[in-house]
Amino acid sequence: MAYPHFYLKTSKSPEKHIVLRYIYVIQGKAFQFYTNFHCSEADWDYGIERINRSKNKDKAIDINPELDKLHHYAVRIKEEFRKEGKQLTNDILKKGLEAILNTGKPPVKNRLTFLQFFENLVEAKTSVPNYVKNSAKAYITTLNHVKGFIKATGSRFDFEEINKTLLGEFVSYLHKQDFQTNHVQKLASTLKTVLRQADEEEVYPNFRLKDSWLKVPRVETDAIYLTHKEVEAIE
Repeated sequence: MAYPHFYLKTSKSPEKHIVLRYIYVIQGKAFQFYTNFHCSEADWDYGIERINRSKNKDKAIDINPELDKLHHYAVRIKEEFRKEGKQLTNDILKKGLEAILNTGKPPVKNRLTFLQFFENLVEAKTSVPNYVKNSAKAYITTLNHVKGFIKATGSRFDFEEINKTLLGEFVSYLHKQDFQTNHVQKLASTLKTVLRQADEEEVYPNFRLKDSWLKVPRVETDAIYLTHKEVEAIE
């Protein structure tokens, strides 16, 4: 069984970055995670892959336990996914390791990403027999554009990074698709509805939507629409 390893990144700097390296998929490419911890090569013990206590006791006391947490989490989450018959991905592993660095704790198990929440919402709404087809289409179209934005920009579009700046970039992305302003407004309005529901359901504890984050004004047009009676008369 492959286990995570720590090594010092090659650098001319006296203090070198400690990196976690993990091959958790058979014949897979090594996953590498920068821990944001540093130490000198003289203080590093290549045998135990930790800071040598006899050479730098204070730094070893501060950093080694944090490296242990990262190591144990990487091993544990791989085993959990194996038992559940699921495929662990670099993104899931990276998020978990980042959570440990930021909070000292792994992320809440099975927390939905925003994209997963959106997909579940679309599935729930469209599975209702009498659900308005146009409304369903608006949700599906908006979801597809969010996925397109993610693919085009590399953004994860997850709760921890959703803010006014990101949503402004999403609106700019829509405008670049040569959509009419009112169509962009419709997509933005639908996305805002989804974000508001995620906020109300407290899907992500620290996410709080602000109305000012996503505003696209409608534009009055001179388009003339036929009433239902007029359409019947033409027919």
